Amino acid sequence: MNLIERIRYSGINRSAFRVLSFNSFICGIMAGHCIKDQHPDAAMIITTVPALVVLGWCIWALVIVCTCRQVKQMPQESYSAIDVINTLLFAYWIAASFISGLYGSWLLPALAIVWIASMIIGLFPSLVKKAPTGQPEKQK
Repeated sequence: MNLIERIRYSGINRSAFRVLSFNSFICGIMAGHCIKDQHPDAAMIITTVPALVVLGWCIWALVIVCTCRQVKQMPQESYSAIDVINTLLFAYWIAASFISGLYGSWLLPALAIVWIASMIIGLFPSLVKKAPTGQPEKQK
């Protein structure tokens, strides 16, 4: 089994740990960038913690892939919700890199709310409702 097959077999790409660690990384980097002018030392700490979370994820993923283990994957609804949140945060991060007025300490409460909501969605997937498809449900 080659490396790509091992990664697919393990299911680490759809695990809650991967999705939430990258969400924490994006929120932490953005929060650090928001306060870097007023509090440079705090900004360094805020950006170091998410980097350590991602480093921990990389070590965890390496162990899972090397030992050919499988991990539980997130339900599709939770994964999609957090994936949309991460995509929007990443797009905002890129846009704010070019437009300096998009960052400020006013953004911190919004980032905290988004991060907490993402953690709740990821850790408690039963709270996410399935979107209606317009088709009648099958009777059991």
